[in-house]
Amino acid sequence: MKRNKHTKTIVFFFGVMLFGTLLGKGIDGFMATKSVARGGTIRGDMEESAILVADIVPESERVKLPPTDIKGYIRYVFGKYAEEALKIVNCESRFHPNSVGGVGERGLFQIHPIHRKRIERLGLTFDDMFNPYRNTDVAYNIFKEQGWGPWTCKRVLK
Repeated sequence: MKRNKHTKTIVFFFGVMLFGTLLGKGIDGFMATKSVARGGTIRGDMEESAILVADIVPESERVKLPPTDIKGYIRYVFGKYAEEALKIVNCESRFHPNSVGGVGERGLFQIHPIHRKRIERLGLTFDDMFNPYRNTDVAYNIFKEQGWGPWTCKRVLK
């Protein structure tokens, strides 16, 4: 089978993405790898790297991936409840992922230590709550079960 330049690019794109995922780097690993492959450097500038992907893959063939910016990721995870979630995060931590509350709450959504067992069941540690993406995932898990009840800042939604 003869492959044209477009096909080779798509195969490269998915190969690098798979390789990055296997190494445990997920989309971040893919973006950094792609940036280096195009002659760039790893600067942690996700927007520049995302533009590189846009350059090589036509719109119609792009895989829908979660956004790499935290507000976009919160919107992606919480869906129709995204604006409420953003208000909660602004109130709880002012979008500072390393925030620690008075009784040890951690991260963007200020996940309370009482949720340690839930976090461990999800395959994470309480220290992972400083990772804004994992914190968002755990917050959504709590929200699906309990609504906004566990958050002190639920009052900003009224």
